[in-house]
Amino acid sequence: MSRERFYAERDQRAAEYGLPGAPFGRPAAVVISREAAATIGGQLAAIGLINMAARLHRTLRVQVPDVPLLVPALSGGSTLPEAVDRLVRAIDPYNDLVIAVPPDSIETTEITVAVGGVPGTRLSIGADRWVGRLSDHEAAFTNDASTVLGASLAACLGAAALAHLALGEVPGARRVSLWDFDEGQGANPGPGDAPGPLDVGAVAVIGAGAVASGLAYWLRQLGLTGNWTFVDRDMVELHNTGRSLGLLAHHAGWIAGEPGFPAAAKAVVTAELLGARYFVGWYDDWVDATPGEHPDLVLPLANGPGLRSAIGQRGEAILIHATTSRSWTADLHRHFPQRDGCIACRLPEATLPALSCSTSPLPGASVGNDASLPFLSGSAGLLLLAGLIHLAGDRLAGFQANHWQLHLDLSPIRTTSSHQWPCEAGCSVARHLPLELRRALPRGRRWAHLD
Repeated sequence: MSRERFYAERDQRAAEYGLPGAPFGRPAAVVISREAAATIGGQLAAIGLINMAARLHRTLRVQVPDVPLLVPALSGGSTLPEAVDRLVRAIDPYNDLVIAVPPDSIETTEITVAVGGVPGTRLSIGADRWVGRLSDHEAAFTNDASTVLGASLAACLGAAALAHLALGEVPGARRVSLWDFDEGQGANPGPGDAPGPLDVGAVAVIGAGAVASGLAYWLRQLGLTGNWTFVDRDMVELHNTGRSLGLLAHHAGWIAGEPGFPAAAKAVVTAELLGARYFVGWYDDWVDATPGEHPDLVLPLANGPGLRSAIGQRGEAILIHATTSRSWTADLHRHFPQRDGCIACRLPEATLPALSCSTSPLPGASVGNDASLPFLSGSAGLLLLAGLIHLAGDRLAGFQANHWQLHLDLSPIRTTSSHQWPCEAGCSVARHLPLELRRALPRGRRWAHLD
């Protein structure tokens, strides 16, 4: 009885919006090569892929070499197989998980993605510095320090591919770069040096939901400097764990597969991933409680009514944030005042349901039917991390575009796209916040010179 209740509650939004449950009950396999398992990038991709897969697929088969764990794992462990086992069971205590350690083997099916080069598998993922790859032949992971970014992207591509395979679709090969947000052979792998720890000053993250959780999950590998604060009043509900990479079943009050225990606050859980601060309350509560606090950067990652408009009125020198859409996209947004247009014009209240924390329609579903997908929120968090790294490296202002999309429908048309959006005519932000006042507000803060 608890099993049925668990999936009914965890997958309630997917059920409400038409996600077919049967395909995600079929066995989905992840095969990790020994070469990939010996690298930080390979392990990061493997664990990230399995993290997202366990939030959709109820029957996982994982073949994993018995090697020491090299990367942070949400549920700990000293070896890679132990980390995988603990992670899947913490996300989904009812998952029909089977772990095989070579020379044992698992039964691969048409729903299989390999991590690294594994002969005979249909699709594999690999990474080269800032580039993530989904390949129809054997892939590999470079050992450059920046490969943690490409590996994280490869995990998102692999998780999306597993979902498409479960739905009876076979995606083609992809090669995507977080360095220039391009794809194909023109995708630039970028430099090989370490991109962290991230230093963008004092940061307030408004909202600790799915995108914020994805950002914190990937950022754990790089580390950060400066004071970060996560602001959110909500408590974790079980359906949140279906799309938030840092949330586990016990955070929603499910212990050992049984409900009824106290739930944790989203802000607390997400902040603790990074050793950051938290504020359990709404944005207005935080503003009232911290009248003298002026962070260098505010990340608007919540969807409350009027929230983005209110944050846009703060007079920040830059706003950067991420969303997902109903069209299987993860989106990165940049707002330099007077250049990029304001956040209220980019995401007006009437269209907020179309760009939300982590919702997307299934192929063939009606426009109004959304399904929560972990690889969308994970990708949005990763795009935001890449944007923050570019900001720290004085590269973000150099891009002509101010809106980038990663298309995880994995259609043959494109995987990435970029846009340049201005403010709407008669923008209320421009009308009510004069240029001189806006320029005065961020004075003395880290990014004021960018205005």
